[in-house]
Amino acid sequence: KTKSTKKPFFLSDTTFAYFCVIPAILVLGIFIIYPIIQVFGMSFYKTNMVGDLVRFVGLDNYTKLFASKRFISVIVRTVLWTTLAVSIKIAIGLMIGLALNQKFKLRKIIRGLIILPWATAMPISVMLWRWTLNDEYGLLNYTLKAIGISSDPPIWLAKPLTAFISTLTVDIWLGLPFLGLVFLAGLQSISLDLYEAAKIG
Repeated sequence: KTKSTKKPFFLSDTTFAYFCVIPAILVLGIFIIYPIIQVFGMSFYKTNMVGDLVRFVGLDNYTKLFASKRFISVIVRTVLWTTLAVSIKIAIGLMIGLALNQKFKLRKIIRGLIILPWATAMPISVMLWRWTLNDEYGLLNYTLKAIGISSDPPIWLAKPLTAFISTLTVDIWLGLPFLGLVFLAGLQSISLDLYEAAKIG
């Protein structure tokens, strides 16, 4: 009988897995977990405009926050914005995935073009949309005037309703390509035997 040689701990697969995970844990701890803990601790203090701690106030900040009508309005608006953004992205992303899963000409090129909004750096996307939504020289208002839809287009980022719609549109535009490709990957992982069985059934 051959004796199974057990690897030392520092050469085992488990140790290698730990070494692979440790950098990610450090990054999460430094850039995400630590700032959250720091901000939570600062919430019990009064701070100045620079962010320096002035004095300990306990739960006074939370009392003022939950008593504010503006805070409740912001929470409702955030929940509405998130619900609409996620629902629309999932619905349209599924349609994009189904469309790209079909066989047609230039399918590879269209797949590459669809990923561009998601692959573009966030600062570039923000600058592009700020220019598009600008009320004086923006592309959107220029187009509305040119085709005769509106002679006096709205100032998209100045009023709460139009700003809500504008930011929602930008978020959907940025997230759709990723969800479309996720649904496409899921559809392509389905075995062809299942499609044939469904046709027979």
